[in-house]
Parts: sequence; structure tokens; C-alpha cells
Amino acid sequence: MSTPVPSAVSPRPDHKLSWPEAAALVVWMAVTLYWAITYSGPYRWLSEWQMRQFGHYLQFVSMGVPLLAGWGATALVLRRVLPARLHAGDASAGARTLVERFDGLLGAKAGAAAIFLLFAGLALHVRNEAASYGVLRQVTADDMAGPVASRWVEITGWPDTRSVTETKNGDEHVYFGLRSARDAADDALVPVFVEGRPEELADRVRRNMDGSVTIRGLVWRSMEAPVRRYMEEQGVKLALDPWVLNPLQTPEQQGRQAPWILGMGVVIAGGVWLRFRKRAG
Repeated sequence: MSTPVPSAVSPRPDHKLSWPEAAALVVWMAVTLYWAITYSGPYRWLSEWQMRQFGHYLQFVSMGVPLLAGWGATALVLRRVLPARLHAGDASAGARTLVERFDGLLGAKAGAAAIFLLFAGLALHVRNEAASYGVLRQVTADDMAGPVASRWVEITGWPDTRSVTETKNGDEHVYFGLRSARDAADDALVPVFVEGRPEELADRVRRNMDGSVTIRGLVWRSMEAPVRRYMEEQGVKLALDPWVLNPLQTPEQQGRQAPWILGMGVVIAGGVWLRFRKRAG
């Protein structure tokens, strides 16, 4: 009478997250947050699609759909496809042994290391991006209609009376354009916009004798869909992807974010390591 031989890889008896699934969730959260902060990727596409369809957009939808879709697909592969292939004998005994080892203490170490490397890479990207902004350049609003030599600028232009006020995280933000000339036609292209809270702008906008203003900050191509729509409804002519100046940001401030990002990676990686070390033990 023979004794049944248990399978090398058996289905997981519960629905707890494995370390690869937890690591994948952290990765997708970090990537989605990056898209939201930079107003890029699927976050931007979904926001602008909602604006076209409904006239407004919900941030939790723009963030939640990419996060759930990306992590859900990754978790499905990790939980269903790979174990099924191993169970069906599509891998060698050595590969199955490796998977079993990575589902224990070694896996906890690898997961923590992967998360730390993700945040270390993000911190390096932030530091390198801050270094790439260039030296401070004094430019006019008209100069911003073409290629720019630096994203760290001090711009002089004439403020457009048409503006948009939007609430972000409970704070009121004002957007207004800088025109190339005081007597520019209403349908002339407005090449650059300023964003900030009214009390902050009052301290940072320097008013000149000829009616123009000068303001210093970093510029990004990051105008959000609702602001663009409200500007267009007022007859403002915008570039396809206009510059937006943030007077609160400097390259030095951006660079100082890198250690904080790295520290966050250490904390999260340590949490994953402790959580799955206990389970493996």
C-alpha cells in the first residue's frame, strides 16, 4: 500500500498576503503617488478623461484605478499563475525549492531589500532631478513660449486679470497667467502661469514700475485638467502643455526631500521584514 506523496507546492490555505504581494502593493502605491504628485501617467490620463466626460474629476478615482488594477494584476500572477505552473510540474525541483525558500525567512529579507531599493532609487531620482534644474535664469514671459535653458527661473511679465481659484487639501490656490506685454491681445498665447496661495504670492511677487511683476520659482508642465478648463472658459489661450511656476520651490528644497524619501524606505522595509520574519518563524 503506497503512501501519497504531497505536492511540492500546495495552494495557500489562507488569504494572508505573501511577502511578494505586500512588496508589490508598496511598489504600486509609491508609483501611483509619484504619478499624482507629478500629474503624469495614468493619473493624468484618467483625470482628463473624467473632465471630458463629467466636467470634473475625483482624485481617489485617478489614484485608485491604476493602483488597484496594477497591484491586482500583479497579485493574480503571484497568487494564481506562478503557483499553478509550479504545481503542474512546469518547473524543476530546484525551482520549486527556491520558491519555498523565498516564501519563508529568505523571502522576508528579499522583500524588505526590494522595497528599500525602490525608495533608494526614487530618492536618487529626486536628487538628480533637482540637480538638473539648472542655474537661476532671468527671463521674460515671452521667453517661456519656447524651449527653456533652466527650470529655475525668475520671470518678468504682465499678470493676466483672468484667474482661477481652486481648493487643494483645504487650502485655496490661485492660478494666473503672465502675459508677454501689457497691451497683449486677449486672444494672445499666455505661455506661463503662476500657482500659489494668495498670502504666499503676496510675499513673493515683486511689482515693477511699468506694471509688470517679477517672481522666482521652479516651472513644471503640470497644469491640472480642471484649471485648464476654467482658463479656457474665460477665453485664455494656452499652449498644449503650458508651464506652471511654483514660487515656493527651489532646487535646494527639492534636493532635501531625498533623505526623507530614503528614511521612509528604511521604515517601510523594516516593517515588512519584521512582519514576515514573525510569520516565517
